[in-house]
Amino acid sequence: MHTLQSQLNAARNRPTGFDYLRLTLALSIVVWHSVTICYGPSAEAYFWVGPPRPVIASLLPSFFALSGFLVAGSLERNNISEFLTLRVTRIFPALAVEVLVSAIAIGPLLTTVAWREYFFSNEFFLYFLNLFGDIHYFLPGLFTDNPTPNYVNAQLWTVPVELYCYAVLTAGSILGIIKIKNGLFVGSLCIVVMLTIGPQVGLTELPSFGPDTVFLTLSFLFGVSLYLMRSQIAYSRFLFLLSLSMYAALCMNRNFIYLSVLPLTYAIIFLGLQNPPKIMLLRGADYSYGIYLYGFPLQQTVSYLFPSHRFWYVNALSGVALALVLAYLSWTFVESTVISHRKICVSFVSSQVERLKMWGKRCHRFKFAARRSLLRNG
Repeated sequence: MHTLQSQLNAARNRPTGFDYLRLTLALSIVVWHSVTICYGPSAEAYFWVGPPRPVIASLLPSFFALSGFLVAGSLERNNISEFLTLRVTRIFPALAVEVLVSAIAIGPLLTTVAWREYFFSNEFFLYFLNLFGDIHYFLPGLFTDNPTPNYVNAQLWTVPVELYCYAVLTAGSILGIIKIKNGLFVGSLCIVVMLTIGPQVGLTELPSFGPDTVFLTLSFLFGVSLYLMRSQIAYSRFLFLLSLSMYAALCMNRNFIYLSVLPLTYAIIFLGLQNPPKIMLLRGADYSYGIYLYGFPLQQTVSYLFPSHRFWYVNALSGVALALVLAYLSWTFVESTVISHRKICVSFVSSQVERLKMWGKRCHRFKFAARRSLLRNG
């Protein structure tokens, strides 16, 4: 049987499908955001309940599913401290650039309040909590008259969810849950079943049509599960098409939304394990995270500066172009630099962890010796 593992082996554990998927999803989200940025949040309603729903509803969960699959591999190759260090060095440098660009560059240029009020307001200072995953969306006097008013970085709502997923995975590793054969998969499946039955018996409410924290977390956990079970799961075009069909059918009904997580995850992992040749844009770089981070504030800026051109396709094209430029600069001068030094970061953190362990052992020996001395003298 041709499995996910054998497909990974054929691509030498570096299938390029994931690179294409990340870039495509990031660009698609920028295009999708152009609807609400140009016409307001109410314009999204048709897309969530109408025929486009399966595509729109899959964008963010797909990101989390492929992230779970790839991050599980990173955890398998590294210990906990190394794993967490790698996650931090991947997430926060680009996030810091986004926060600084929005607060220090875009904000002062476009704010409708005086600079003194801008730089000394609570909103300005609270905005920097984004650097630590405590998300704040607003800056003083910014984008107040846009169709989606005040929001500078609505896309950042997923950052705490991503951090939460990493925390869950880390806890599962420490507790040994992910080492139990198929344990994570069975546990995630049980949660899906309970969430599906809950509204039917009046214990919980039906889920919203938009992606929520639970859906994204389940997508991540199923991505992790498929990696852990990669030697048992068939890599099959038939299963891929069946999964796509099941996802499209289940996600259209609020009663079965959570049941759509698993087929969507399999379909995304199947595509990610494809291994087409890399185009020049993808060689040695990953611009997807930067595109996702910088797209929304840049699109809001375009909407603010050119109110007579608030058409989704104009905003989408300009947003994609500007996000690509900023993502390229961020990758070239910030992200890749940090990544190139991540071995040093990992080595430093590992040495500090070992030092703490040695200190803990010494404290334990000291306490034991002191207790023994008290018993002898008592």
